[in-house]
Amino acid sequence: MTARRKDKLLTPAEAAERMGLTIKTLSNWRAIGKGPRPRQLPGERGRWRYVEREVDEWISAIVAQAN
Repeated sequence: MTARRKDKLLTPAEAAERMGLTIKTLSNWRAIGKGPRPRQLPGERGRWRYVEREVDEWISAIVAQAN
């Protein structure tokens, strides 16, 4: 059995920078369900994180649609 690599979690600031957005835009998108799915850390109200792999996949999908 191989150990599964844990996905790196990005802060909203890191995800927004990677996506070329402001933190406010990413927050607004989270509220309406747009963009990659955020995760709220258990026991830490308001601490949102984005899975790096999912952010990269979302960016790739947007680029593919533009081409």
